[in-house]
Amino acid sequence: MAWVGRLLVAVGDAAGAVAGYVGRVTGALALDVGVGRRTRSLGPQTVDIEAPRGVVFDVIAQPYLGRATRAMREKVAVLERGQ
Repeated sequence: MAWVGRLLVAVGDAAGAVAGYVGRVTGALALDVGVGRRTRSLGPQTVDIEAPRGVVFDVIAQPYLGRATRAMREKVAVLERGQ
């Protein structure tokens, strides 16, 4: 009768291992070991840019001002350039 108990433990261990493997492979189980990433707090982040305002606008707006795809035209509209 002791072999039944050992069999149940072995089956439970195997089922747990399979569930852990499937969870890890599918991404449902994320193991965070804290290596390779850094976190930042939520909220506004400020960056000092030492360039004239017009140059900064031109650089940021350039991808949106050219010929846009249909999907981008529906999502992004550059209203006007401020002075």
